[in-house]
This record gives sequence, structure tokens and C-alpha cells, in this order.
Amino acid sequence: MKKLILGLIKKLCFGLVVMYSINILLSDLNVNLPFNVFSISVSTFLGIPGIVSLVLLNIFII
Repeated sequence: MKKLILGLIKKLCFGLVVMYSINILLSDLNVNLPFNVFSISVSTFLGIPGIVSLVLLNIFII
């Protein structure tokens, strides 16, 4: 149980760092990923593919 919680915390921190860095790097293109429950859970459970999908949704739909 302890390994599961620590793994989840690591993935959460990694997802937040990647989302923050993408917000900084793509701010010139007006791409902003909001930090809400949905985007944080997608980045935590899906990792890089989830973040890429959030960026593509932001670019093409919004």
C-alpha cells in the first residue's frame, strides 16, 4: 500500500512539473493548461500521452 501511494505521489509531482513547464514553454503560442482536478488527474494517470492530448485539445478546440 505504501509503494502504491508513493508511486502515485511521484506521478503527481512529475505531471505537475511537466504541465508547468509546458505552460512556460508554450505561453508564446497562447497555450495554457489549467491546473484543475481533471487536468491533474489526466496527467497523473496517463502521463506524457495524457499531457500531449490536453495540449492538442487546447490548441485545436479552444
